[in-house]
Amino acid sequence: MQRRRRTAGCIALLLSVALAVAGCSAGANEKSSAGNTKDLRIAMALGDASGLDPARQLADAQQLIIPLWGDTLVDVDQKNPTKIVPALAESWESSDDAKSFTFKLRKDVKFSTGAPMTAKDVKYSLDRVKYIAGPPSFKLSDVTAVTAVDDYTVKIDIANPDSSFVARMATQYFAVLDSADLAKNGGSDQPDAATADKASEYLDAKTIGTGPYMLKSWDRNQQMVFEKNPNYWGSKPVYDQITLKDVRTAATQSQLIAKGDVDIAMDIDPDTAKSAASGVKTVSEQSYNLIYLALNNVAPGVPELANPKVRQAIQKAIDYDGISKGLAEGAPRPAAMVPLGFQGSKDVKPTAYNVEDAKKLMAEAGVTSLAFDVKYANVTWYGVPQKTLWEKLAADLSKIGITVTLQPVEYDAWVTAFRNHEIPMTTGLWAPDYFDSSGYLDVFGRQQGLVAARVSAAIPGGEELYQEYLATVDSDKRKGVAADQIEVMKDDASIVPIVQPNKIILYSDTLTGVSYSPNKQVTIASIKPA
Repeated sequence: MQRRRRTAGCIALLLSVALAVAGCSAGANEKSSAGNTKDLRIAMALGDASGLDPARQLADAQQLIIPLWGDTLVDVDQKNPTKIVPALAESWESSDDAKSFTFKLRKDVKFSTGAPMTAKDVKYSLDRVKYIAGPPSFKLSDVTAVTAVDDYTVKIDIANPDSSFVARMATQYFAVLDSADLAKNGGSDQPDAATADKASEYLDAKTIGTGPYMLKSWDRNQQMVFEKNPNYWGSKPVYDQITLKDVRTAATQSQLIAKGDVDIAMDIDPDTAKSAASGVKTVSEQSYNLIYLALNNVAPGVPELANPKVRQAIQKAIDYDGISKGLAEGAPRPAAMVPLGFQGSKDVKPTAYNVEDAKKLMAEAGVTSLAFDVKYANVTWYGVPQKTLWEKLAADLSKIGITVTLQPVEYDAWVTAFRNHEIPMTTGLWAPDYFDSSGYLDVFGRQQGLVAARVSAAIPGGEELYQEYLATVDSDKRKGVAADQIEVMKDDASIVPIVQPNKIILYSDTLTGVSYSPNKQVTIASIKPA
């Protein structure tokens, strides 16, 4: 007995020493825990971020990723995103005809490589995005010339008037890169860059922007780690390291934050938020994001969807209030694919749920019943589980004689099929790249728009209204033109907004300053230990 007591005493002593040492080392060495400034750990779905080359990406996750390592010429005010604020450019001016824009650059900016940023780098970066012709290049399709007037002045000329062009330059994919370093590692800014540029693999391993952080490591399907950029030109970053953990479900994200394994969870649905653990706080703010229903006008085997009356019937058959109350905390929806808060959106009344009117439209179209398969991405978007959403949509559509066989697939399989026009009907998501209605009137409101083209939408007058909107400078007149195009989009019903959900974020109570960012998902720069 005496021997056992002595052993227990020794163990207790050793444990007390170990704990004391651990307590000291927590303050002196790197340790990943909420409440310190060593490592801020964020759980989020990184599935649609297939690379780090901004010229070849168009993904929701990039809204948070790119601002960590890169900056654009201008940014948006985080409290009022319709207001443009300086970033790499300290001032700008436009010509009277809105076809030429001159940006005066800051003179104190360095890349993470240590090289100073000049107008040459801006020209190279924008030309590269345009000529690679990747997903974001359509935003620069009207640019005829980018000129480095001098070391700190850039002039951009465009073919047609565009009153939204300065706002457009806040698009994350226009982050400025170190042109000399990129050229040495396979980059190209020439018209043949689509085939000549070989820099994507290099950019997946090393970020060469002007942002507060730079890539340290990337374990695909696991995590990205960013470390502090010693050459950052702005306010010193609070955290030494930002870790983005690739976690695809809200439940798992919530479990990780409850255990203290992460500090912030980005992809949370309302039900998960309600069951958050003690010590976990919630942000729920009205976002500018949209979840939409896409109806393919040239759907294989479903020619009926080419009939606008069938599409309008489907638009009327959806119980939007039920979806909003059940899945999105009562969030609103706009009339067409321009979020509430953007020019013209609130001036058009959304289509109301009316099953009887929907049946009449089906009868007028000569369609008594339809049956087809629906592929959808088996994920949670903006807190809305697509599986649950589609179960509700299927039930709603059955009331007007439409039977859909649901086929949940992985995100990659879904996006490939959607882009190849293979799916008769599906849901999609969109978050603003910049804060002007042109970003939506372009993508969804004209026949050649990025998403409108995926469903072969022939939107009457959409192109003409879009060009008129771009050419209009007066704010009241712009709002009126936007409303006109929104009305046309609503009547066409090829792409139907379902809900404009809140952005829900869980975070540890050891943090302060966590808030929704309209263009970065979360404002990293404002987050600090509580």
